[in-house]
Amino acid sequence: MNKNRGSAALATTICLALATGLVSISRESFAETSPSALPDNPWASIAIDYKTVRSPEPGSGEASAGPGEPLYSERRFSITLRKVNYAVLKEDFRLPGRRGVSLPAGTVLSNFLLSDPGRPTAYMRCSQAHTSIKQTVFSGPVYKSAICFRELNGHLVPYFFKKFAQPGGVRLRFELREEIVESATRGEGTFEILYQGVGGGVLRLAYREYTGDELARPAFAQEVTYDLTPEGPTEILFKGARISILSAGNTELRYRVESPFKH
Repeated sequence: MNKNRGSAALATTICLALATGLVSISRESFAETSPSALPDNPWASIAIDYKTVRSPEPGSGEASAGPGEPLYSERRFSITLRKVNYAVLKEDFRLPGRRGVSLPAGTVLSNFLLSDPGRPTAYMRCSQAHTSIKQTVFSGPVYKSAICFRELNGHLVPYFFKKFAQPGGVRLRFELREEIVESATRGEGTFEILYQGVGGGVLRLAYREYTGDELARPAFAQEVTYDLTPEGPTEILFKGARISILSAGNTELRYRVESPFKH
């Protein structure tokens, strides 16, 4: 058999472990939950959070808009949150027989899932100093230079060097830490009110809804009118959004957004 082909066939595949299910949860609540303990995902849990960007922000004071311009808009995003726990060495580690190869206390170990033909799946903590998140296949020199550990009875033991995992071998103390990262953001919809002008004491507005990230063609549109109060501000209410109209002319509308839409 060709040696290179044999090496490729026996190459060890490394990939990041991700959760399979999604739940809807706020970032704050997600931070208070414990990481998932799924058999196929011991390190990470995934949830969906939603974020709304409002312009102008209700209660932020006076604003203005010209004809055809939005006087208030909301854009909603879904954010995929991934909470990962990772290991940090609490003591120095030097690999015997490997000159100059050492990991000081405080080294962060990333999470990898190892699937190797003929071996059971292994969950490992690997040093970023000697491995790369983008490195998906460990073989040849890359395989030999990797410094990875498995958890055993509350300690870490070097995985690729079996003699260190025997009784009396290396046992490293470590601590687990967590972080929450945003792994994906997607537009869920845009909602806006546009100024269409004024005439005969009547304020003309247009409402537009867009789905997803699509902003070229609205999924829903509606024209609305309001009678302006002769003296003082005019308060209008549309889909829960409360807006105080301070003045309206052919070239400019002055107003304050008091409250957002109610979806």
